[in-house]
Amino acid sequence: MIAGFVLGSGPDGPELWDGLFGLPGCGKAELGEKVGLGWTAPRERRERAKSGSEASRLMASSLVPEAWACGRTVGPGWSFGAGGGGGGALRAGCEVVGARVGYLRDAAPAAREALDADEPMSDLCIQLQHLSGDELENRQANISPRPANMRSYFIGALLGAVSFASALTVAPYTGTIIKGKQFPSLIEVDLEELVDGLESGLFTSYDLVRAYEARIMEVNSTLHMVTELNPDALTIASQLDSMRANGTVLGPLHGIPILIKNNIATYDKMNNTAGSWSLVGAKVPCDSTMAAKLRKAGAIILGKTNLSQWANYRSDNTSNGWSAYGGQTYAAYYPGQDPSGSSSGSGVSSSIGLALAALGTETDGSILSPSEVNNLVGIKPTVGLTSRYLVIPISEHQDTIGPMARSVKDAAYLLQAIAGPDPKDNYTLANPAVNGSIPDYVAACNYNAFAGKKIGVARNVIAAYGKYIDAPVLAAFNEAIVQVAAAGAEIVDANFTGFAEYLNSNNETLVLNADFLVDLAKYFSELTYNPYGIENLAEERNFTQTFPLEDYPQRDTGVWDGALKQGWNNTDPRFWAAYQADLYFGGEGGILGALARTNASAVMMPTAISPGIPAIVGSPVITVPLGFYPANTTVVLNGFGNLVATGPNVPFGLSFMGAKWSEAELIGFGYAYEQRTMHRNDVQPYLVPNIELADFVS
Repeated sequence: MIAGFVLGSGPDGPELWDGLFGLPGCGKAELGEKVGLGWTAPRERRERAKSGSEASRLMASSLVPEAWACGRTVGPGWSFGAGGGGGGALRAGCEVVGARVGYLRDAAPAAREALDADEPMSDLCIQLQHLSGDELENRQANISPRPANMRSYFIGALLGAVSFASALTVAPYTGTIIKGKQFPSLIEVDLEELVDGLESGLFTSYDLVRAYEARIMEVNSTLHMVTELNPDALTIASQLDSMRANGTVLGPLHGIPILIKNNIATYDKMNNTAGSWSLVGAKVPCDSTMAAKLRKAGAIILGKTNLSQWANYRSDNTSNGWSAYGGQTYAAYYPGQDPSGSSSGSGVSSSIGLALAALGTETDGSILSPSEVNNLVGIKPTVGLTSRYLVIPISEHQDTIGPMARSVKDAAYLLQAIAGPDPKDNYTLANPAVNGSIPDYVAACNYNAFAGKKIGVARNVIAAYGKYIDAPVLAAFNEAIVQVAAAGAEIVDANFTGFAEYLNSNNETLVLNADFLVDLAKYFSELTYNPYGIENLAEERNFTQTFPLEDYPQRDTGVWDGALKQGWNNTDPRFWAAYQADLYFGGEGGILGALARTNASAVMMPTAISPGIPAIVGSPVITVPLGFYPANTTVVLNGFGNLVATGPNVPFGLSFMGAKWSEAELIGFGYAYEQRTMHRNDVQPYLVPNIELADFVS
């Protein structure tokens, strides 16, 4: 829920709760109306909102930023209709001024002409405020789809269900032409197209922020990807527009909106929660290094994305993409789809064009896996390439931060901005760039990258994990081997010799538990304001088990129970035995040994089975789209029973793994494969925003 208001009409009467954007008291509504779906409201308040009178209805206070930001209300007496994403009408008259809402055939001729000419105007609900109920019903029947030059400004996620079958027939996204000018479609636009539009004056960064915010609000009540919007984003965009107009451009990301995972701290009005209520309102002393690097590059931090709570390091009995603070995130390729995790919201947001791209974090699979099922490119960098300073941790030995984007080149641009040494994270001082320059990751995007290279296939890993690889994935992977060979690579067997022993080991769990006990306490100690005074994992567990909104015991604390029961941390001699075993399984007995023995530049593998070995040794991986499950696929639910883990239309990916600090070479391989296959275009989401950039440019 993004608009942030829930009005209940239960036994205690109407109540209004403030939302997420630092806008206390912003917004009002009539008795019995629910504003948004209330995912971030406390549980008991959500239930009371649900129990309202039959007259309760969803309201579109999130229709346009101006509507909620100014506290204006949507009142009775207005209807608007559905565009390409679904059906339904909202009857709720309006005080919203300056927004274009729907396209009404029976609107006043002057209003229709203004829309056709794409001129700014007050929205049509002003003209329809005084219609009777019967007139409204008649108007509803006469709503037509938008003409070619006008987006239907509707919230399909709130007002009408989108049929999955019809979504599969969606035509490719081509953008919008207004007055002979081609505006890109935000679901597939790349960075270079956005830069061209900004440089030519076709649109501004201010326009981009408004469009992306509206797109987020259009679908967030269905998919629950974003937990925070930056209330200063428009101000920052205006400042960056002024800099550009005066000839100062900070780099390719200047004025480009980016989303970041809600465990990457920012020194602004947004929360950094890891999905826990215990950190709502907590303050950090400064930006995380990741946020600071984005700002230095000119990027606009648009907001924060939901995640599997505590980066999937709390519960043995939960679902990917769920957090107490952010609710349940869903992916957009099948209704109720598991978004994977823990960078769930970053994956969904990037996939359907809610920002150019997003940052995720990974300890073991948390960038790669959500990138895979959301049809994205994801780069899990070498541990130490990107700083973890003021990122809520799991493990200093395995944590890393990387980009999740719709194309390899966009991911490379983002990695270029965030990579590099940081004295606040000593692991980054092992980076070869400490004494030199960071590689040019964008220049590494080479169509001929496979020529003359050896690419390994870990056949024994694929055989051992056979039960986890479905037939469509294996068939697509085997086809990819042929395609990589045809692109000039020599395919060699590159088995992981320690893999069988690794499968029977629990050393990674011991290492992560030991690190978490120390690293979490360190993060708490760095807070300048700690609302509950929590200092360590034992206290955090107690909070979680007693705070009613944390959904305990339905979602247990099994991971933490194990860490506390283990009883020793990474300063204990027992830690080093476990860690050295991990280094063997990932090194000589894993990816590094396979590369060394075969002289291969990378090992390729289905993404579903790629994260574990590189995670324990800290080596890099890139995943790119490989295909999707066919329409006759049987739906399989996740272990928690609330998400579709496998089903029709669900994407899957291909990974290239390399040696430490080999990101440039892996980017080349990912780009060469991507450009030859363009598998991202093979499958479309069932739910996408209808709002486009052209709707915000006069």
